[in-house]
Amino acid sequence: AAGGNRGDRRASASKAARKCRGRGGGGVGLARVRRAWASGCAAAAALFTRSVARRFPRAAPAVMMFETKQNANPLVYAVAPPARVMTHIRLSELPEFDDVEVSEGIDEREVFELIRGLQDPEHPLTLEQLNVTRLEHISVDNARDIVDVTFTPTIPHCSMATLIGLCIRVKLLRSLPPRYKVAIRVTPGSHASELAVNKQLNDKERVAAALENAHLLGVVNRCLKGVAAAKVA
Repeated sequence: AAGGNRGDRRASASKAARKCRGRGGGGVGLARVRRAWASGCAAAAALFTRSVARRFPRAAPAVMMFETKQNANPLVYAVAPPARVMTHIRLSELPEFDDVEVSEGIDEREVFELIRGLQDPEHPLTLEQLNVTRLEHISVDNARDIVDVTFTPTIPHCSMATLIGLCIRVKLLRSLPPRYKVAIRVTPGSHASELAVNKQLNDKERVAAALENAHLLGVVNRCLKGVAAAKVA
């Protein structure tokens, strides 16, 4: 019976694929996946996506971005206008303080302003609009140079949680002074694989290995550009 069900599903997907080809879903590789999803043929698009991911493992991270959205209709929250963050002037840059070494601190608001506009991997919305990032979920310890950020996936089984956390980490690593140690975690109780996600996001070797993948890095960079940039592109 199980084999029959698999056969039925395979036949249905193949039929959907043939139908989709007539609506502009042909082609190969990533372009084929894009057209399949754009044409609205969900069954065929899922088939194309997984097929291309298997045939081209290096492209899998980028290709799987076109998989069926797990949360097709997320709640969208109102956001506050961008805050006016003061620009710090290092005392050591002033002539009368040439011999003074100053270590400036940052605050939670500055960190929040850096990540609030990151684009969600699945939707043309910011992490703030989806309530994934919140000001009160950020803590900064300037005495120990530690920045701690927790984020909340929109659903408990969100497969994009690791990617979202990776985007947040990369943004902060590129923006904050190098002396800061950044810890990224999912909000306790918000994800089914909370411990596994946290372990991946705070493992330097895993993060470095992930960023060596050109396709995955491209996805991260697109999310870092934000929603406005994505619409222009």
